[in-house]
Amino acid sequence: MVKRKRILIISHNSLSLHSNNGKTLTSIFDSWGPNEVAQLYFQDEVPESRRFKNFFRVRDLDIIQTILLFSRSRACGHVVESLESVKDHYSEASTVKIVVVNLLRRTNAVKLLLRDVIYRTKIWRSDALLKWIQSFAPDSIFFVGGNSIFSFVISNEIAKTFLVPMDIYITDDYVLNVRPRGILSKFLHARLLRIYHSSFALARHVFVIGEEMGAEFGKVFGREFVPIMNSVQFPFDFPFRDISIRGCDHLDVVYAGGLHLGRDRSLLEFGELLLSVSKISAVRIRLTVYSMQEPSKRLLREFGKFDIVFGGSLNSDELKMRLIKADFALHVESFERRYAQLTKLSISTKLPEYFAAGVCLIAFGPADLASIRMVIDNNIGVALTEVDSFEKKIEKLRVIVESPEIKSQLARSGFEFAKNKFDAEVNREKMEVLLNNWE
Repeated sequence: MVKRKRILIISHNSLSLHSNNGKTLTSIFDSWGPNEVAQLYFQDEVPESRRFKNFFRVRDLDIIQTILLFSRSRACGHVVESLESVKDHYSEASTVKIVVVNLLRRTNAVKLLLRDVIYRTKIWRSDALLKWIQSFAPDSIFFVGGNSIFSFVISNEIAKTFLVPMDIYITDDYVLNVRPRGILSKFLHARLLRIYHSSFALARHVFVIGEEMGAEFGKVFGREFVPIMNSVQFPFDFPFRDISIRGCDHLDVVYAGGLHLGRDRSLLEFGELLLSVSKISAVRIRLTVYSMQEPSKRLLREFGKFDIVFGGSLNSDELKMRLIKADFALHVESFERRYAQLTKLSISTKLPEYFAAGVCLIAFGPADLASIRMVIDNNIGVALTEVDSFEKKIEKLRVIVESPEIKSQLARSGFEFAKNKFDAEVNREKMEVLLNNWE
């Protein structure tokens, strides 16, 4: 049996089999044993894992309650049991918490500042947490960083306390292409940039979500960045896809992902395109949206205008089965600059799953985003960008709707490209070499 390091994952989100960063982490550590991975996380979530059982959660609410009760001795955070299947990661969150979070999302800078102030009290550093970490005895820390300073501070402090190296993973760009507005946002951005510089300098390895992010970060921070994408298990050969089993009278387009960062508006714009293509080609085309986020009543009404159906949420196994039946998979990003700046260097975690299913990809978003440019540069799908006129977008869609041969060719190209780039075995071998270096 291979002897591996014991890894303490520190991240905002818990492990998951279907939800963004949690799903990526599950894939990265799939070859680790159940006693070789533990996780400390900060969101009000339920961990989803079929292998790992060792989780500790510290929430904002835990710290606030401790402050209000004037009790430093009160346990701040606690061990959480994972489940093998989680439909809603936030099922334990109170109604009050959900309302407050939704309000604070509108003023993100205020939310970030409040969280930093709360965690600066160091109440998170409870005896219960320190004993839990000591009991696990990590050999290293794997920290998933974002736009919150407090989690960088906590990870650095734990690494220093337990005298273990820290590796960092960055999945979104919150520093290079962000253009903060207002005094508070600019102040927080400057602080975040400083903590990135200091943490990267101390880290053993820094991993990023894609090659483009690695290149851009390397120029600014002056060190090597290792690209690690969300990985999936690819079949040996291009999957046989019998669309006849679908049993419906329309072309089927599937979108699986978030409705935030302006993607809801892009879905509506794409729906309008589908209606136009449907009229020209005399073929009914239906877009079905799957998301962990529940759309508002207003958005559902707008979906209805363009024959867009909301199908609820899917776990990883359900998504695989759903993609087998689809004609096309859709990836969308927002054309609004404030959102496009945040996703410019990121590669969507859903793309490898689309390619592995052997389904033809349609990408809808700005041409300068890494996800969209990857599709264009490698001819692994149809990309509709701001460079195209409305008529040009219609023509691109019409070609793949009316030509099964072109659709199949693009699907196969996407599969072959992604198998070399995103196959789980390749990325896990790379991670094992780097994280299991005992020197």
